[in-house]
Amino acid sequence: MVNQDAFKYNPSYWAFFFSFLYTAGLIGQSGKKYLSEVAKRPKNIQEELANKFDKGLALDSIKASLFWPKIAIQEAIDGTGIVEEGDYYTF
Repeated sequence: MVNQDAFKYNPSYWAFFFSFLYTAGLIGQSGKKYLSEVAKRPKNIQEELANKFDKGLALDSIKASLFWPKIAIQEAIDGTGIVEEGDYYTF
């Protein structure tokens, strides 16, 4: 159990908290970017990628998602981050 006063006096708890939050957001945003790029490809390439992971596209997705808090705020303002009913990524 974590002491409630630990967050007041120990900045390492805050560093861990924000590092975890940033990493989780980075994984989510880069995965979303990767899946949206794969979905734009023709169907035969999608079937090929189902068996093979495109490392170059994954690294590009991670690089594009490094500033995910800015991207997430902009999506919330524009309303583009909301997925419509039935508009899910499926393979």
